Amino acid sequence: MKNDELYGQLGDLIRGRRRKLTLTQQAVAARIGISRASLANIETGRQKVLVHQLYALAAALNLAPSDLLPPVTASESSQDWTALPLPDDLKLEQKKQIARLVNAAQVEPQRRYEGTMTHGSRHDPALCARNLLERLDIRNILIPVDKIARAVGAQVIFSPLDDELSGMVFVKEDQTIIGVNSLHHPNRQRFTISHEIGHLELHRQFISTHIHVDKRFTVLMRDIHSTTGTARVEIEANRFASELLMPEWAVQRVLEQTEIDIDDDEAITVLARKFRVSRQAFQYRLMNFFS
Repeated sequence: MKNDELYGQLGDLIRGRRRKLTLTQQAVAARIGISRASLANIETGRQKVLVHQLYALAAALNLAPSDLLPPVTASESSQDWTALPLPDDLKLEQKKQIARLVNAAQVEPQRRYEGTMTHGSRHDPALCARNLLERLDIRNILIPVDKIARAVGAQVIFSPLDDELSGMVFVKEDQTIIGVNSLHHPNRQRFTISHEIGHLELHRQFISTHIHVDKRFTVLMRDIHSTTGTARVEIEANRFASELLMPEWAVQRVLEQTEIDIDDDEAITVLARKFRVSRQAFQYRLMNFFS
């Protein structure tokens, strides 16, 4: 990869992450001790980045320094993505990104996990999520999704992906990998992890033959009874994720302490921060809660 291309891709990653976090150039520049003009030049690839600046940028953007390094090109990589069972609808670069993520996982056997299904819970994503929280004895409002992922036998790997891709899940023999887009907002990452856990709990038999890649979660509010196939699978995983991150008992506890108008965006935002979810996700959860 030529130097100009390298710094151009680095700038794209920095700019994309900064915008995801709704940070201004001035705010990020101040955190790392450079001028706004210098940051603007970095984001357009016109200015080189020193090593200490790379670390400072990563800290300011809540990333690991490696997350800001552009991926190697196909000619520079020995990873053979063609050997992986990837979806056909992915772009070539997206396939390479998923392959790098899978190959970054530690190759170590995971303990066999039998799941938490009880009679009837397979057809009720929310009940399945509640059963999992109960089994793990999780009672805090802020749900530790990383801990839950480990409990179900999965490694969670953060890696830079195309903005269209939220995450993936891959079950291969004794190894389970949950991949998360490291460039997305932390709240979205938490939902992605929960969504992929939902696939493991609800759809393991369907995702054990290929790498399941999730794009933007656009089907959250669709009717689970009016659709079939892929859309239904994603709706169920979304319902699971919503209940896992914002369980009924936790929402009830918060509402008992706070009077709230469901149309009050500011109040909704304050409560959403308690769960580390987006305002939209919490507002939708309340709509279902009161329905």
